[in-house]
Amino acid sequence: MWKLPSITPRSGRVLIALLLCIKLALLVWNAAVFDGTTDEADYQAERALSGGLKPSATGYDPPLYYLPALLVKRPADAALPARGSEASAGPAATLSRRQRVTPAARAERAFRERLLTLLRYSNVAWLGLFYVAWIGYAFPRLLLGFQGWFLASLLLLALPGYQKLGVMSHPDNAFAGCAALAICAWLFVREHWQRSATRASVEAQASAPRAGNGSKQLLGFALAIGLLALTRPFAVVPVAVLAIVAVVYALRLSGGSLRQLLPKLALIVALVIGSTTSWYVYRWKSCGEPTRIYPAPDRASVGQSPSNVSFRQYYATFKVRDLIDPPSRKPARRGRAALLEAPPTSSFFTVLYSEIWGDQWLAFSGARQRDVKGWPKRLSMTCALLVPPIVVGLGGLLFWDLFRRARDELGRLSGRRLGQRSLELTAAFEQELVLLTIAGLGAALFVYWQGGPALLPDESSSLKFIHIATLLPPLLALVFARRLEQDSFSLLAGYFLLVYIAAFPLAMYWPA
Repeated sequence: MWKLPSITPRSGRVLIALLLCIKLALLVWNAAVFDGTTDEADYQAERALSGGLKPSATGYDPPLYYLPALLVKRPADAALPARGSEASAGPAATLSRRQRVTPAARAERAFRERLLTLLRYSNVAWLGLFYVAWIGYAFPRLLLGFQGWFLASLLLLALPGYQKLGVMSHPDNAFAGCAALAICAWLFVREHWQRSATRASVEAQASAPRAGNGSKQLLGFALAIGLLALTRPFAVVPVAVLAIVAVVYALRLSGGSLRQLLPKLALIVALVIGSTTSWYVYRWKSCGEPTRIYPAPDRASVGQSPSNVSFRQYYATFKVRDLIDPPSRKPARRGRAALLEAPPTSSFFTVLYSEIWGDQWLAFSGARQRDVKGWPKRLSMTCALLVPPIVVGLGGLLFWDLFRRARDELGRLSGRRLGQRSLELTAAFEQELVLLTIAGLGAALFVYWQGGPALLPDESSSLKFIHIATLLPPLLALVFARRLEQDSFSLLAGYFLLVYIAAFPLAMYWPA
């Protein structure tokens, strides 16, 4: 019987390594030649002036991403912009018309561009950490077997949105990198606990673990969670989930000894709670606005925007024709009408798909938001049309497998107490529970935010790939955990490689 050509583990690893090196090289190329407009450039430049350490009414992002900007010294001839009463509270400050033509104003603009350029180059490190951590460490441990690792890695590398994220001077780059680091720290602690449990079982000493066992690993895990908390407000979901996981492992590694447990818990609480709340408490004490995002004049329009939207149509439609002709749409120009009243942005999944496999808001299409990639976008989005149904289908099989496994586990544990049964079930499904909770709650938070507080009658849309970049790797680790038939694996591998090639022109920035 005729068989499809197969990819061996050795050739597959070489191929993934080659494609990964290409994507890492693209990060450097894109950072060097990018001449477009970064997302929220005025806001990002204003935050970079103080290294992210100056809180304001609208400066809501924690400071970790902006700290490298402190390495750039302000020129003596650069003038600070004139500020009004509201602008003085945050990044809305702009130069007056008269000041824009002065040498001091030009020096100030040049200084801010240098800061954004430095942050853009720092994205090479953040996204390099993201790729290496997921493909080199997390996927091999989450996806036991070559097939799942290869397909998840190949599809992650095929996505062109990470190169678009890389040219944005935006803290979502740090969010993606630190989230990958925190996941790897969890897996490292899990491996240490599994080795300790195996060794204790062999030596029949499970009830008497060594003093301080696992403290260094838990310290590293707590530090990774703390760094993650200092990246973006959206980090609250993975921080909360991984903090609970850290507490669970503190209990496991203490072996029932309260004397060993208390220092571990104190360490986790101090690092995680301290890093999670410190910036928002500082912001509240400094400007009395711990959670506010938008300037006061926009409050009324923000509240009115969702009322003009048919959310049933918005979340229940997918307009394939709007993806292809034309492949990108500009958001509404300055006006008070709701952004979603315009037909191009009237479908959540249409715009989301366009942002994942194209460039809906022209942030990566050319200098000054000019679209020079019409046909590459059409090719990329057309070739990738089968990816969503494939992911949904594999997700359905995942839930079916989870149901069968849970039924079998419940049957095996039927004679035990409820508490013991719950603990053993949680341990058996730890990996799936952690990834599902991070991806599911993260997606729910994004949909809530995007369909409510983020609906602004402004020049940009909140529905961007950069806001969901950290949710996709956990999703891939879930859907490709199931072993496939060899022919199915070969078909998917060939198709994902085709998608990688089709999306490559979008991943590479074309300078003017």
